[in-house]
Amino acid sequence: MLAADGPMSRSKVPEGFEHIHRVLGAAMREVDRASWPAHPHRDGPLPVLSARAQLDVALELAAYARRLTREPAVFDAVIDQARMIAGLVAAPDTAPDTSVTEPASDDRALEVAKRVWRAARNFRMAPPSARDSIGRSLEAAVTATLAVIDARDHRGFLSWLDDALVRHELVATLADKQLAPTSPIAHVVSRPESRAARAVSRLDARAKLGLVCAELADRRYGLLVKLKARWGWHEGDRATVFAIVPDAFMERVSADLDAYSSTAT
Repeated sequence: MLAADGPMSRSKVPEGFEHIHRVLGAAMREVDRASWPAHPHRDGPLPVLSARAQLDVALELAAYARRLTREPAVFDAVIDQARMIAGLVAAPDTAPDTSVTEPASDDRALEVAKRVWRAARNFRMAPPSARDSIGRSLEAAVTATLAVIDARDHRGFLSWLDDALVRHELVATLADKQLAPTSPIAHVVSRPESRAARAVSRLDARAKLGLVCAELADRRYGLLVKLKARWGWHEGDRATVFAIVPDAFMERVSADLDAYSSTAT
């Protein structure tokens, strides 16, 4: 059972959170247990996100938090600077400013923008030995977001955050394998462990993905799966994609698809 209380340790994962990504875990420990996702990470293995993927989650978080600010112009200026520092948009001829002015405001939502800005700065400037600083900045941005949303919205926010983590993990994995979806990834639907990992998961917390099934923005489905020792990406309607799922995963993926269809709007 996951432990709800206790400070977060940077050197040791809190008991019960071994299979929860640190960013989601940081949010879960800030809210009531009733707001926790029912099936973190789609009941799959611990997500693995690169530094760039964590930055992408942070920038998407900024878009989420922007609706909470009373000063959108200031918020946008900080995030625009973050994108420039990270090298995601064209910079001026001079070197990008690596400082951020503390806004003279009591708008707490601006703290989210500042934390995302720090994630961008760390992405650009932190040495390899300190790349974890990106994740720490993201955790702080998540905590700052929770501070400005109503407690009634905590459950929805944590579900959104969990979806963002596994979605960006898939996007980064596809790019790493030089596989390109024809439509953006909308939601990850299923991500079970591999059979081999499942057999040793009690001894090895680094269980690996067996496959990933996702809904695309155009309402079709995509499947990342290893067939004949080679990873491939397949797209189509539900029946077409499900027909490609290996027998060992059919029951799990079918259940996940059914559960998703019953909740999707």
